[in-house]
Amino acid sequence: MLFPTLMFITFWILAIVLWQSTEHIFFLFNFGYIGTSLGFGIGLVSLLPRNRKPLGRKIAQFLVGGYMLGFLGLFAFENMQIEGFFYYLLSGFFGGAVMHYLIAKVFGPALFNRGWCGWACWTAMVLDLLPYTRNSGWVPGRLRWLRFGFFAFSLGLVLVLWFGFGYRYQSKTTELHWLLVGNAVYYGLAIPMAFLFKDNRSFCKYLCPACYQLPLFRQRGTLPPGYQEGRPQAYRRGRYGGRRGGECGGRRSFRTRSSST
Repeated sequence: MLFPTLMFITFWILAIVLWQSTEHIFFLFNFGYIGTSLGFGIGLVSLLPRNRKPLGRKIAQFLVGGYMLGFLGLFAFENMQIEGFFYYLLSGFFGGAVMHYLIAKVFGPALFNRGWCGWACWTAMVLDLLPYTRNSGWVPGRLRWLRFGFFAFSLGLVLVLWFGFGYRYQSKTTELHWLLVGNAVYYGLAIPMAFLFKDNRSFCKYLCPACYQLPLFRQRGTLPPGYQEGRPQAYRRGRYGGRRGGECGGRRSFRTRSSST
């Protein structure tokens, strides 16, 4: 139970520090809730019998991913997609999307490696309900470079709109529209890719623009590989992950297209 406790304590320390330094009690609720949810889910993985361990991770995914997409996104109108991050940076506003990316995808991986991808991502939350839970490795070729192109497209789109057309967020409703369209694009690509490659996490490997920096941390971080992105077959083997060909820059296990059938 060391790592569930570590996760719980880390987020509650962050929650208290931000609350006291900004005098906004929302930070206490936000990060306290996330830390409690992650600690609860990871703790379940430690306590449940082997064939039930995936349940703990899925509970954490829905508790955290559902909260961030449903409450922060659809209710509070915060665009937590990468485009929202770029807009907030250009605006000089240290808001929800900036804080989210700095903690979950910039500094967080140095401590928890790819824990975001396996335990909190709202895109993966849905993808992990699809039938292709077995990691099929990487398709030979340069498909893995597509995520850098997707990242460049997202950044370029925001820069062109910002500097070329003077586009700005007009209201919180505008952020909601960006969030809805962005997620529609993500799911519209991710779900067909899962069936095409027979791998639920194909989008994470080849297109996710938030994964560009994560290979830098694949050998670092205090969170063991098994706690990062577990899948059911990894639990059944008696370990939590650390598998070859992991999404978001894990060690690559190439395959031919015919081997996936």
